[in-house]
Amino acid sequence: MKCILDKEKHVYKNETGIIVPSYSEIISACNFTDWSKIPEFYRNRACDLGSAVHSLTEFYDRLTYPDNEGRTQQYAESLQKWLFEKYQLEVDLSRYLNQWVTFLEEYKIEKFDYIEEAFASEKYFYATTIDRFYKHGIYDIKTGGKYNTHKLQTAAQCCAMLENNIKVHKRYNVYLKEDSYEVEEHRDNDDLNKWETCVNFYNLKKVMTK
Repeated sequence: MKCILDKEKHVYKNETGIIVPSYSEIISACNFTDWSKIPEFYRNRACDLGSAVHSLTEFYDRLTYPDNEGRTQQYAESLQKWLFEKYQLEVDLSRYLNQWVTFLEEYKIEKFDYIEEAFASEKYFYATTIDRFYKHGIYDIKTGGKYNTHKLQTAAQCCAMLENNIKVHKRYNVYLKEDSYEVEEHRDNDDLNKWETCVNFYNLKKVMTK
C-alpha cells in the first residue's frame, strides 16, 4: 500500500484518498507518555525545533550538485535563515547540522537509500516516515529527550518496510544536540511484537468507543 504524506497537516492518505493512521496517532492512543505536565508552549517549541532540524538535515542529505563554488554552504545558510524566521527559534540550527555532519563522517555514511520516505502497512493499516535508511539500517533523528516509545517507532518503521519487501537489519536513534550527538541501537526484536500489540489496541479502542 502506497501513502502520501501531507507535511503541513501531517496526515497520510492512501492511493484512494483515505486517511491512514500514523505512528504518532497510534502511540498517542496508548497513553504511554503523559505530556500534560509539560506546558503547551514548551511542547510546541520542541516540535518546532524537531521540524526545523529535520528540514535542514534533509536538505543537506539531498544535495546532488557540486560544492566547488561554495554553493552548499550558501544554500544551507539561506535555508537556516528561512527556518529561523518560520519557527522563531532561539537556537543556532547550524550547530545541530554540524553534529549531523560529524555523525555522517564518523559512521562513514555516504548516500542514503531513503530520505524522509513514507511507508505503509496494508496488513495493520498505518503509515510512518523513515527519516533515513542506509545499508539495511533505519536511522531516526531526534532533537529532544529519550523515551521508551522511540524503540517502538523504529519497530513500526521496520514492520512497514519488511511488509514492502525491504530487508532491515539494524534500527537506530540519532539524538542531536547543539554540541554533541548520540547513537542508540534498538536490538530487541520483541519491539516489533510490542508495536503490533499497540496497533491492535488502537484498532480495538476505535471499535469499542464508537
